[in-house]
Amino acid sequence: MTHFERILDYVRQHHIRRVSFDIFDTLVFRHVHCPRSLFEQVVLDDAGLKGLSGGDYSLMREQAEKLARKQASDREDIRFEEIFACLPFSAERNQALLDSELAAEKQFGLLNEGAVALIQTLQQQGVEVVLISDMYLLSEQIRTTFFGACPTLLSLPLFVSSEFAVTKHSGNLFALLANKHCWEMASWLHVGDNILADVTVPKGLGIHAIHYHPSIDTTLIREAERKQFASAGHSSAVRLLAALSGDSQSADAALAFESGAFVWGPVMEAFADWAIKQSDITGCKHILCLMREGYLFTPVIRQRLALLGRQDIRVSAFYVSRKSAYWPGIDTSKPQWLEDVMDTLMMYRGYTLKNFIRDFHLSDALLQSLDSQIELRNIEGVFVDGEPLYQRLCREAKASRAKLEDKIATQKSLLRTYLTQEADVPYNQCAVVDFGNGGTIQHSLENVFGQQAGANLLFYSSLRVYRFVNSTIYRAFISPGVEKFRLSEFLARSPECLEALLLGSEGSTLSYRQQGNTVEPEKAQGIQANKVICDAFLSGCLAYMVHAAQYHQPVISNDMAQSVVARYVLMPTRNEATLFERLLHQDNFGTDGEYPVIDERQLERVKTLGLATTWSEMHNSTRWELGHIHWPAAIIALIDDAFIPRAFGLMENDNWYHVNVLVAKLLSLGWKQVDVYGAGEFFLEVLPHLQANGIEVRNLVDRRAEAGERYRVAGYEVKTLTEVLTQGANRFIISSVAFRDEIAQRISSTAQAEGTKDIQMVGA
Repeated sequence: MTHFERILDYVRQHHIRRVSFDIFDTLVFRHVHCPRSLFEQVVLDDAGLKGLSGGDYSLMREQAEKLARKQASDREDIRFEEIFACLPFSAERNQALLDSELAAEKQFGLLNEGAVALIQTLQQQGVEVVLISDMYLLSEQIRTTFFGACPTLLSLPLFVSSEFAVTKHSGNLFALLANKHCWEMASWLHVGDNILADVTVPKGLGIHAIHYHPSIDTTLIREAERKQFASAGHSSAVRLLAALSGDSQSADAALAFESGAFVWGPVMEAFADWAIKQSDITGCKHILCLMREGYLFTPVIRQRLALLGRQDIRVSAFYVSRKSAYWPGIDTSKPQWLEDVMDTLMMYRGYTLKNFIRDFHLSDALLQSLDSQIELRNIEGVFVDGEPLYQRLCREAKASRAKLEDKIATQKSLLRTYLTQEADVPYNQCAVVDFGNGGTIQHSLENVFGQQAGANLLFYSSLRVYRFVNSTIYRAFISPGVEKFRLSEFLARSPECLEALLLGSEGSTLSYRQQGNTVEPEKAQGIQANKVICDAFLSGCLAYMVHAAQYHQPVISNDMAQSVVARYVLMPTRNEATLFERLLHQDNFGTDGEYPVIDERQLERVKTLGLATTWSEMHNSTRWELGHIHWPAAIIALIDDAFIPRAFGLMENDNWYHVNVLVAKLLSLGWKQVDVYGAGEFFLEVLPHLQANGIEVRNLVDRRAEAGERYRVAGYEVKTLTEVLTQGANRFIISSVAFRDEIAQRISSTAQAEGTKDIQMVGA
């Protein structure tokens, strides 16, 4: 069920007579990365700013808005013109900047066509529809700037906080409209993207509410990409609209779809575009996507070709694995080939004694006295009848040498036939696509087919690809030669963070067999438990590509793609990490086992080591706890989702984070009435959260009142500390981060001077 179907269903079930919609990021989106990108556009369009950088002007614009709000503290919202009055330019220049920003809003504004269609359906069903927004723009400015080409929206009643001086955040705008127009709360539904202003607050007033926003933390993701990982940004409108277009039934599937659409869709489109261009450069007319990752790469590349209107390149999945390509690629003419094979197999995680006995056609008598699941890499020091197990296995394997040589020759012949069956051009005209990192399969295939591929393309590569430098050429979307943020290293260290989503429920290819006139791959049993999540993730990636084409969003650059991937790998959000508690992973060498990407053992290990140690060690050495803690950053996010953003310094000036910390403390303490010290910006941000959680502000204190200045902020009279202490104030929240300790000391010393005891204080 899509978001829009859910809204229609809710209206029917609850006999809703009126639906109000938020505007920004609900009906109107901006075709930029974030609002700051819009402000930067103003600089490009205004020659009179005399060389100011876009970033500098954006900061000026943001600070001017904060100053305007501070100066209008007796009102809950301000008007657009008041912002520009706080800039240090002439009146004429300020007006020009205002006009330029409105022009930029109009240029980059994007209507949610699905939501407009929903409104039309509601109207046809006799439901009244109105628009309500917390915004500094006036209603006429909004209509002219964003609704000019949409008669449906132009015809709707529009109520804006700037015109009423009260907001949705406080609940006062909802209450005012209900009283003025005699609207019944019980038959009123509000829809919007802000969890507080559009959901928690109206619900607290008895209004029905539906949250129209992805469940992933899109704000933190965008800010981290921009601030920490140097992304120039791309249209958040397309990413959001794509993420909101899913119809998943389960919470896990919905989250996977959103991750595919918002995070990975832009990256996969860029990778597909790169793979097509590489195929063009090398003259390849057939792209073979190696399974199991071909489960995702095949449809993504096909869709990119379709959106480009191209039919000259064929794309297909090619069933192969490290194991199914390894055996046919063995050169049995070398004297020590058998020993080399054994040494190679002993390196693979999960390759067990049982696997070895099966692959080498040995008697299973050894399994009667030994643990069949012991890994070959762990058999040093294990003896059988006084003989080292390794020596015993070598002796028995040599006795089966003829059988093995026959198996190798047969598999080589079958694999060659499978290629001619699946590819309509010679191998040297095929582009071979795989995930990464060392290119083992592609190298093995070239050995089997006796020729180089037209192009070997990897999503990412590590330095391991250069072990084949004398024979195999690789091209990688993310490689040691172009990487930023040590991204190749971190992907090689934790491939499960993405690979588990790329495989679907496909099992690894074990070998090949003749079936009538065709050769078929024999596959291990896949992981059906992953199917729903992986299918939803793929659908999300494809949905982004459709929306990007619909709204003419260009393919993102390689640098931008790396920023998106680096943020994900090194700073995952909690709900992104949560998916990997559900996902299982399976080695592609045909081992029998599968393992959870994140499990309780790993969580407990990181808790024992400590988050700071884990964070430090994972950056100091990518081999730290390799094979034991698969994705350290995700485990940190599950334990404390703010730890890594704090470590990167992203929370230092983030009032949103500190507001949530403060409110969480108050709720844990059970405080329902508080006295607030600090009447500035932080108070204005925390106030709606207090009101939404039923926490009453009894008194508001600020040092400015001690100078005899009487004023009001958000409807509260600002008092002196002495005044409220004499009135019995004893539970203070400190609504300042920068001056928290200073304020706490001031409250303590003043209370002591006044003889007031049992003072309690809470700060962010």
